[in-house]
Amino acid sequence: MKGILISIKQEYCQQILAGTKRVEYRKSVPTKNGEKFTMIIYESRSNVKKIVGKATVEKVDSNTPQKIWDQTHAVGEIEKEKFLEYFKTKEIAYAYRLTEVVRFRNPVSLKEIGKTAPQNWTFLTEEEINKVIKLGE
Repeated sequence: MKGILISIKQEYCQQILAGTKRVEYRKSVPTKNGEKFTMIIYESRSNVKKIVGKATVEKVDSNTPQKIWDQTHAVGEIEKEKFLEYFKTKEIAYAYRLTEVVRFRNPVSLKEIGKTAPQNWTFLTEEEINKVIKLGE
């Protein structure tokens, strides 16, 4: 797998791009073998609704929600109540460890790459990732 296009709410996008949120919490994971991958960030639920940046997911931690909270809350930029509410029906929580975060100078519309907004995330090929990065520079 080369990467994913992921929908993230505006407030969390801004925290990731500012470098204060260094993990992204999710209920599922696109890979099981621990390989790092590129995360193309689509800002949803705002008037932007565009691809605004990218990050490298160095590793994905998985554990019970409480243990993930204990390990990552200092860099997760979310209130404990919201975190626990998000994972209330899950036995396993995932924390995508983010590095190499880049804010695009030119946000990219999904039409430019022939995609629709993913509900959660969708896979991207290396060619699609390179196209997004070129358009966003």
